[in-house]
Amino acid sequence: MKDTKINFKSIKDALNLYEISVSPSELHGFLCGIMTSGARLSSDKSLIASFLGSKKIGKKDPEEMFIFLEKKLLAIFYSDEMSFEPIISPEEVSFMIRTDDLSLWCSSYLYGLGIGGIELNSAENILNSNTEEIVNDLVEISKACIGENEKLDNREVGFSFQEVFEYVRVSVQVLFESFNKN
Repeated sequence: MKDTKINFKSIKDALNLYEISVSPSELHGFLCGIMTSGARLSSDKSLIASFLGSKKIGKKDPEEMFIFLEKKLLAIFYSDEMSFEPIISPEEVSFMIRTDDLSLWCSSYLYGLGIGGIELNSAENILNSNTEEIVNDLVEISKACIGENEKLDNREVGFSFQEVFEYVRVSVQVLFESFNKN
């Protein structure tokens, strides 16, 4: 289990095993937001309950899975390789679904920041302009969607999507580093 790679399929399989009705993107975004805030599931189990809230879950206690994912994600965030990526549907899936996944990921990430204790508008957490811009951009990306009737040039959409995805990837790493100075 220690060598398990964190990806869309592995998280989806874990969610199915624990019978938790959320998407892998939603869970990953939330966990990354929590960790960016400096909070840790391993020391505050109430964070897990706040995420699960009214979501349908099975009979198995998912705490072990959450702690495992936290450890794996922290290793990625602290790695010198800058290998962090938001987890969304694989490339074979349509841009419409991948856009929805990235939007949901950003929304859950922002929720995780808030649940983790980052009060973005409080006087004590006045953000520098770069951090504030990143958070505002993530809010806008969380609203993104592609309508079913929109005509798409797959090459253009693919390029634009990759730019936005890369922006989110790097921005989250920047936020993690700025809120987790050791």
